[in-house]
Amino acid sequence: MKDRHYKTLMSQYRSAQDDDIRENIRQEIWATFGKKRATLVTDMSGFTYLSHRYGSVHYLSMIEMMEEVVREVVVAHKGDVVKCEADNTFSIFEDPLLAVEASIAINCRLEKENLHLEEKFQVGIACGIAYGTILVLEDDIYGQSVIIASKLGEDTAIKGEILVTQKCIDAIDEVSHLRQKPVMLEVSKVEVLCCYIGR
Repeated sequence: MKDRHYKTLMSQYRSAQDDDIRENIRQEIWATFGKKRATLVTDMSGFTYLSHRYGSVHYLSMIEMMEEVVREVVVAHKGDVVKCEADNTFSIFEDPLLAVEASIAINCRLEKENLHLEEKFQVGIACGIAYGTILVLEDDIYGQSVIIASKLGEDTAIKGEILVTQKCIDAIDEVSHLRQKPVMLEVSKVEVLCCYIGR
């Protein structure tokens, strides 16, 4: 129902002949579906190598385990897993601190799981977190902070790293317990101030 309304508005936006009408529709879309959220994107490490060496079934079994861990930890931190695509997960949180703490907890949980697994089944992830107003649909999310979180998690962070935008850090009331290392990164040709988060 929610997505149907969204698609109707998008269709009206495309077919509008007047810029003022289009702007009114744009405002309605953001008013209806816009929510301020922290977006956490995780990306599994070693996709190409592991798939080539052990095959798709092997890697898919690792994805299943990773998704299970992410879902359990995200829910425990009052977040929602919006979607899983290939070896990536996309989750949102009302509280940006819980997004950061969830990313730390996911890495800790995976490290514990890996102790009981053969090396070729051990899972490592990279995390990207951004904060801002995004469009939240039934099974998808859109917006600048989603793009930034994706770029940080998929293209920038490496296995075990958590990259968080400074905007997200600024939205957290108390960050003294988080080990932070500021860094300026280029994300989609735009410089973004971020922090590496440690444990």
